[in-house]
Amino acid sequence: MTSRPDPSLACAVVGMAGSFPCAPNLEAFWDNLVAGRDCIKRPSRQELLQAGVTPDTLDDPRFVAACGALEGTNRFDAGLFGLSLGEARSIDAQHRLFLECAWQAL
Repeated sequence: MTSRPDPSLACAVVGMAGSFPCAPNLEAFWDNLVAGRDCIKRPSRQELLQAGVTPDTLDDPRFVAACGALEGTNRFDAGLFGLSLGEARSIDAQHRLFLECAWQAL
C-alpha cells in the first residue's frame, strides 16, 4: 500500500548558507572539498602554550592539537539585526554566526 505525503507537512529549501574553516561560504567550501584541501590547522606547541594550553595537556597522548577556526567572526554587523554593540558582544559567537547564515540563506 502506498501512502501519499501530507501536503500540510511539505517544505521547500529556499536557500543555503554556511561558514567553514578556510571557506566563508558554500562555494569556497565545495572548492576545498573538490581540491582535497585540509582546512584544519595544527598549531605549534609554542602557539598552544601561548593560547593557555597547559604542558600537561600537550603531553597527554589523547590530546589532539588541531582546530578548525573560522575567520571573520569579529565582523558581526550588529545594526543589521537591530542590536547594539553591547548586545552583540553578549551573544554567543555561535549564535551570531547562526544569525548571519540565516540572513544569507534567506
